Amino acid sequence: MFCRYRNFRTFTSPEGRPPCQYSCLAVDASGEVVVAGTLDSYEIYVWSMQTGRLLEVYIKFLSHIYIAES
Repeated sequence: MFCRYRNFRTFTSPEGRPPCQYSCLAVDASGEVVVAGTLDSYEIYVWSMQTGRLLEVYIKFLSHIYIAES
């Protein structure tokens, strides 16, 4: 059986920054926050699942981010 879902959200890097490739992704237990780590810029992005709005960007990591856990 094939199920179709119509509620999609696209989480992207902020305007003014080049597109990035994400290496890991996590959603908190309440389903309110999405966190992703990038491969190329060593940053962590935090979005609101409800609105899709970027809440926070953590920068200046010294290496790749491989694991995101809630």
